[in-house]
Amino acid sequence: MARFRYLGLFIILILIVAGCDREGENIPTSAPTSDIYLDSGWEYYSAGDYAEALDAFAASKSRDAIKEDAYNGLGWTYAKLHDYDQSISNFLLLLSLTDNDAVKADVYAGLAMTYGAKQLVTPIEETALREELGTSAIQYARQVLQAAPNYVFSRDNRVTVTTLHALVAQCYFSMQDFINALREVDTHLESGYRQSLVTNSVISMQSDTVTAVVTPATELNGVVDATIDGQIVEVLSVKNSVTNVAYTILDFDQGGSNVTFVGNPIPVKEDYFIIDFQGAVDYNLFLNNLLATIIKYQ
Repeated sequence: MARFRYLGLFIILILIVAGCDREGENIPTSAPTSDIYLDSGWEYYSAGDYAEALDAFAASKSRDAIKEDAYNGLGWTYAKLHDYDQSISNFLLLLSLTDNDAVKADVYAGLAMTYGAKQLVTPIEETALREELGTSAIQYARQVLQAAPNYVFSRDNRVTVTTLHALVAQCYFSMQDFINALREVDTHLESGYRQSLVTNSVISMQSDTVTAVVTPATELNGVVDATIDGQIVEVLSVKNSVTNVAYTILDFDQGGSNVTFVGNPIPVKEDYFIIDFQGAVDYNLFLNNLLATIIKYQ
């Protein structure tokens, strides 16, 4: 009898196992994983199908909420779709998740490009916002350039240190900080560019001897204003015409003729100053040339 009892238990066990196997036949064994969706997202991104890329990256994130590259993909893709706020949100969230320097470089580059793009579509009359966006773009671009001097975005080799320098120049130009835009181009994009403007008579070396506008406040802080004859690109030096003492340049009107400087001995009404500067023969021609050069490297 014991033999039959054990045989019955053995048969029941076989039936249970067989039943489990049959039920397992209904369990999906090839459901897309986070990584599969991620790979699809970058394939769509590379093909320029940004709507499909967005869906794939979102699906990857939904399957793995801390999948760093999914947030990276969302950041770059939202930017391509001109949803700049969502792009920035995903990039900033990724920054809070990652300790990977290579990932951070991608995020900084993405933030730089996104803030720069948002600046360009912001109405010109919203000066403060355009300056805020441009400043953010420049700061993030500088972080990439400092951390990865040979940076190339692995998912799009058109995003390089060159395009980041061009972005910085573009942001300065958009903020009407033309001298810093010129310096960025001359230093990082096209060596000798400024000299080429001189050679082609777009700008020229100029000098003017002027009297300073001395006010009662000048006696306290030594700050004075002067007006020169020319359209200023950059003021190079200010010195007393008699003593040859150099003064510190505080500000100048780009495309204008006013210069502010400070120094000791404190200027008086009888003083004359020699101001050396680069001036534009035609300031609009200079700006058009500068902007065309920036665009060439974007």
